Parts: sequence; structure tokens; C-alpha cells
Amino acid sequence: MRARGEAVWTGPRWETFLRGVVGRVLAGDGPQPWWLPRRVLTVMSADVDDTAGVGAVWVMWRPASPRTREHIALMEWYGEQWRYAGGGSGSGDGPVEVDVLDVRKGAGALGLARGRDLPHSLATAPWISCVKVRLGPDTWARLREDP
Repeated sequence: MRARGEAVWTGPRWETFLRGVVGRVLAGDGPQPWWLPRRVLTVMSADVDDTAGVGAVWVMWRPASPRTREHIALMEWYGEQWRYAGGGSGSGDGPVEVDVLDVRKGAGALGLARGRDLPHSLATAPWISCVKVRLGPDTWARLREDP
């Protein structure tokens, strides 16, 4: 039996949703869709490197609930479109007090888009990965001050 919200992380609707987030980021818009209430699903962060053909989207399912789930989705440019390459999910973190820097949870997936160009070896295959980094208030303020 699947947990509530687990089905959100799979299927064509999920991939269509992620393609929309990537499209909004590339267009310079906010990643959160206007039609999706934040109490249901919140796009916490999204970062796309168009030249490398990879991106990461961090979402939280029911962020105010005690049963919060989060997912980091990795996207890859393949076959003239963005596709879901993999990711990681788990229970959401509670409030975290950070002094300077906190590195937590990440996700990784083997990028198969350019696998035909490379020898078939896990050691040489392109790897897509990300981690969640949280900054303390003083660190965040200093970053915002520096140009």
C-alpha cells in the first residue's frame, strides 16, 4: 500500500509538472505555478543549467502538515525535451537553526542522455547530482550585500 502523496512523485503528470517548472525558470519567472496552492505542493527551489542540460527542482508536498514529504527531482535535456532523470524523497525537515552553513540531503541519478557517446562504464558515465544547502541568517545577509 502506498503512503499518501507517494503517487505524486511518478507518472506523466509529474513529468509534465516538472517540465513546466523548468520552463518557468528558463523564462525568468517564479517556479511555483499560479494555479497550484502552496498548502498542497510548494516549489521550494529550482535551478536549471541550460548549457549543461541539467536541472534540479525541490518540492514539498503538504508543507504545513506533520506528514510533510519532500522530493528533489533531477531533470535532463534529452530528445529535444526535458525529462525526469530521477531524484530522492523523504520526510521533510523541521525548522533548522543554522549558524553558517548546513548541507543536508541530496539526490543523484545516472545521466543516460549522452550515454551513447561514452564508453559503457559507470565510472565514466555522466552523473547528475545535487544537495540541499541552508545558510544561516548572517551568511545570507552577507551574500545579499556583496554584488
